[in-house]
Amino acid sequence: MSLTESAYAPDLRSVLPDLQHEDADDEIVADLARALRGPAEKCLVASGDFSATFAGQPHSAGISPAEWNLSDQVALAQMHAVCALAGCDISVAHTGGCTPLELERLGLGEASPAVLGNAISAARSAGSKYVMAELAYDSVRKCAGAAEAAEQLAGQVVQIADSNVHGLLVTIGDADASPAVVRALREVTALPLAVLLGISPAAAAARGDDWLVELCEDLSGQGVACLGLDCCCVADLEPMRDVDQAVRGCRMGVWLRISDEKTVLAACAEQEAFDSAAPRGRVRNASAGRRGLIGSLCASREFIRPNVCSLGVGFTHADAGGLVECLERSRA
Repeated sequence: MSLTESAYAPDLRSVLPDLQHEDADDEIVADLARALRGPAEKCLVASGDFSATFAGQPHSAGISPAEWNLSDQVALAQMHAVCALAGCDISVAHTGGCTPLELERLGLGEASPAVLGNAISAARSAGSKYVMAELAYDSVRKCAGAAEAAEQLAGQVVQIADSNVHGLLVTIGDADASPAVVRALREVTALPLAVLLGISPAAAAARGDDWLVELCEDLSGQGVACLGLDCCCVADLEPMRDVDQAVRGCRMGVWLRISDEKTVLAACAEQEAFDSAAPRGRVRNASAGRRGLIGSLCASREFIRPNVCSLGVGFTHADAGGLVECLERSRA
């Protein structure tokens, strides 16, 4: 069955009725493409991953992340709103892990218009300048072969084709799979693509400069506007200078995500006040550690000038304000 056939394209207008008079703004889409590709005069900030926040709530126990779009749409909208008020430019919809195959396996196949529509509606309601939908290759890859996983992501894009998003953020842990995934997506969409690979300095060094440059050239040739980089700790920043240069040389922007809270908490554990007997101190110092990491990231902009910054799993939506503040200071 073709990806464009109705089995992969349920009508989201029943969930987002205002779409009939609010078609996707081509000018905003083009503006996002330019902002993602650079050069970055002003680093944009995207809303972070809310998974850790939801997973810690009692009412979310035993509920799949896809189901949060049905049961917790109001809470999702509130967190997007907090990020927008903090200064985030991009709201990333909670659509990762919502391919047709994954929703079918969760018994949510018939509810897919609501699952996807609610996630996008929650992101749009915040009033951010840009709205992007997330596609999670690693999630569907757990239950499908590589080729089928890429097709499933393309099917998800077809489902949200009329949902008024301005771009797509695609997370792909396996860098070698990224060209094939992007090719599958380009068959069904012309929206701006940001690809988050999580290339570590060690992996890049092990494969050599040619591999990285060739990968960037391949993705750029397929129209990828922005390549994502993960920063697990401050020590990772300087080796990423080579990655940053390779991306720039291929006319792509850089999406830099602070991804690993464990590194922050490990540093906090060394502080005297970070003690299990003093929960208030633990929370306070964990927050201080996050701010310290964000501040170090922003100070690094002398050699890494990302087009977009965002926060990964483990950070709360409230940390977005700290990220925006640090970026503003770095521009001063």
